[in-house]
Amino acid sequence: FSVPNAGAAEVIQESKYVIPWELIGSVLGGCVGLALIVCGVRYLQRLRKKALEDKQKLLEAQREAAIAANVRGKLIKDQCTKARESVWEFQCPMILMHAPDFLKLGQLLP
Repeated sequence: FSVPNAGAAEVIQESKYVIPWELIGSVLGGCVGLALIVCGVRYLQRLRKKALEDKQKLLEAQREAAIAANVRGKLIKDQCTKARESVWEFQCPMILMHAPDFLKLGQLLP
């Protein structure tokens, strides 16, 4: 049985230069894991950027709506002021009196 021992020594000497499969698997697994982490981080950055862009668009729309409402409110206020002024020009002082007293006046003078 001295032959198997000699063969085992030769196998050990030959495998000294062979890279074990476990090491290759570990390196490849580490590279794949690192690639997955990088892809995940980039995906999360893209999601965050999209969320910020959507929020910015919403804020801009709200700002434009507020500006439009302010302009519209000012326009309505100006129109109401002009209407009050024109009505004020046509109004005359109002005098209240009882109907019999009014009838005693006779004919109204212009």
